[in-house]
Amino acid sequence: MINSKVILSGVLAVFIGGCASNQSEVEFKPVEHFKDENASYEIDTLWYKKYGESYLNKLVDQALANNYDLKTAALNVESAYANLGLSRADLFPTLSSSWSAGANRDISTGSNWNKTYSSGFNVSYELDLFGKIRSAVNAEGWNAKASEFDLENTRLTLINSVVSGYFEMLYLNDSLKWTKQNLSDYREIEKIIKAKYDYGKSEQLDYRQIQNSILGLENKVLSIQKNIEDNHKYMRNLISSSLQFDDNTDSINSIEFQGVDLNVPYTALANRPDIRAAIARLNSSFYDEQTAKLNFFPSVNLGAGLTNGQGVSANDSFKLNFLSGNVSISLPFLDYARVENRLKISEIAFRKNVVNYEQTLSNATNEVLNLYRIYQINLASLKNLSAAYDEKARIADLYAAKYEAGSSELKDMLEARTDAVNAKINELNQRYLTLQNEAAIYRAMAGKFKRK
Repeated sequence: MINSKVILSGVLAVFIGGCASNQSEVEFKPVEHFKDENASYEIDTLWYKKYGESYLNKLVDQALANNYDLKTAALNVESAYANLGLSRADLFPTLSSSWSAGANRDISTGSNWNKTYSSGFNVSYELDLFGKIRSAVNAEGWNAKASEFDLENTRLTLINSVVSGYFEMLYLNDSLKWTKQNLSDYREIEKIIKAKYDYGKSEQLDYRQIQNSILGLENKVLSIQKNIEDNHKYMRNLISSSLQFDDNTDSINSIEFQGVDLNVPYTALANRPDIRAAIARLNSSFYDEQTAKLNFFPSVNLGAGLTNGQGVSANDSFKLNFLSGNVSISLPFLDYARVENRLKISEIAFRKNVVNYEQTLSNATNEVLNLYRIYQINLASLKNLSAAYDEKARIADLYAAKYEAGSSELKDMLEARTDAVNAKINELNQRYLTLQNEAAIYRAMAGKFKRK
């Protein structure tokens, strides 16, 4: 069984081995790239297909194509890479050109209009002497990586939500079927009791009891139908508002458990996209802070241009006869207050991302441990509830036989039958919860782990 302290300390060592904090500063060495720490395991990211449910696979495919949150996350990736492109452009010279025409006259003398034409071609370039521009590019690069991991995390969450909703749909359909069957049985019994009552062979109490049971079952059917509608709404929000549902779904009893390896090493958490996104943002804020520190250093800009001077005809404007060049040096540290406060802001942002990473890792650790423990409890509960249903089904059959033989009251038979149906529904519900738990583990581990 995975130990939480081992996971926490281990993954911290993997990703922030050189990270130690105090009240004033954080020493940090950014991760240059991610590597697979799970060499002895295969990671199946399409784990949901192993359930062998073609309808489920279809719903997941539709969700991946239509979900709004996933589309937004994909656009965020595009936006992040566009910002990265802007930063990279600063590494190269900036080119510009211009063309202008004008006219003037001396209105005091009434002279003719004087026309002038000018054009120019200019190039400017900031020398990255201290690495400030490169640091800004690195910050945007890691921010773009973080958006990719956000997209993957959204995808994982979406798949898990569809799978969970599908399992709930199967459970509710099964529950409705069993409850309706029970209601149908009671209505048949009601006809028999009513006939006996009309002929004076049954007491009014028996008839009232069966009617009360029928009302209770009718209310239960309505409650399940409401839950089905809520489930359909949930699935439509995930997939499409026009989604149509197949009424001929399998029973949740037909879904086989895939199983979970409870001995996966702590390094498996490195596969989670939310942890990788937190690390990427930590790297990004580190380079932002480095950029803010480098803003204290002078910046050197080189410029050059070709111009035509002042031409009197349009053709003259294209004769670029004058070459110019310039060097400019700016001293941003003279504006110390602003530069210093920008640095403080970037330092605080970095420390916030350190806290965010540690919280993300801690939450991931606790989530996986909790899911593993609950999974074992759920399997044990399912075994007990299955046995409980078998016993109550036998008891219901015995009471039915005794009632037919006249050695048992109707009330006892009805209660035994209701207990058996409720036990079956409880078993189905526990199976649904266990399958949901299993799928949540696959999401939490970013896939299904299997030894090679």
